[in-house]
Amino acid sequence: MTPEKRLLQAIIGQAVTDLFIGKPHASTDEESSLARREALYFLTDATGGWARRRAELCLLIDYDPDQVRRSIIAILDGTTLPPASIGKGIGLARDLWAEQIAREKAAHEARTRNRRCPAPTPILVPRAPAPSKPIRPRLKPAKPWMMPPRDPEDDWLYLGIEIPA
Repeated sequence: MTPEKRLLQAIIGQAVTDLFIGKPHASTDEESSLARREALYFLTDATGGWARRRAELCLLIDYDPDQVRRSIIAILDGTTLPPASIGKGIGLARDLWAEQIAREKAAHEARTRNRRCPAPTPILVPRAPAPSKPIRPRLKPAKPWMMPPRDPEDDWLYLGIEIPA
């Protein structure tokens, strides 16, 4: 393994250490809490800058970034046993994870609560067609020049027109 890959692996390892163990050399509790929170974001965010950075680093050292995220979340959820080296820091990490989940859920509810639902569209029922008027019976066609003569007395209308038999 090249030194660059070992460095990137150490960066991801330091994030895991910061999340589960904390920063023993932090000058204040706030600094240690900030390191834990940033490590949590880096290792568990599904989208955003932290997720992109995790993906970049993991892909450079041939790790699956989604698998890294799933394994950390499994430890935080309690579905996978953590390594013995984590010690008592797992409780603080799980508390941070529970706070993060509660914050995301509250933000999601606030977004969906403020979202206005459009008014339902009315269902258009097609109108029944108007009843047609009965056809008036006619004794003679309206345009007699379009009809062949039927009666010899109408022959005067068709003078000069040969009608084939």
